Amino acid sequence: MGASIVEFEKSRKICEGAYTSGVLDGWIKEQALILEMKDGLILMTGCAHPRITHIVSRVKELFEREIVLAMGGFHLAGFDEAEIVDIIEKFRKMNVQKVGPCHCSGNDARIFFYEEYQNDFVEIGVGKEIEIQ
Repeated sequence: MGASIVEFEKSRKICEGAYTSGVLDGWIKEQALILEMKDGLILMTGCAHPRITHIVSRVKELFEREIVLAMGGFHLAGFDEAEIVDIIEKFRKMNVQKVGPCHCSGNDARIFFYEEYQNDFVEIGVGKEIEIQ
């Protein structure tokens, strides 16, 4: 079909408006996808094994722009309430404007993020279409 695999170790432009975070160290190495919008960045994670707050912080360092939406797995299933609340506070301090935790985020984390973000909570799931302006 003409496709080829290209591996990136460092943050790099994939195509116009889309970037990889580069490899993020953790107990499982991952990369995140960053979409550049006029108002800021959309951060899309896989499972966030390197820790979601580390990923958000690293993306802000790399791009020096606000994150208008962080979405994907936040890897918080099984975390206790105090840990989740601490992470939400860190999101607020880093000025993450909207959140969309899904799959490995866990039900408790989704509830706590919803309670904090209310109208800025985006329900995410397989097949979900999100209009980006």
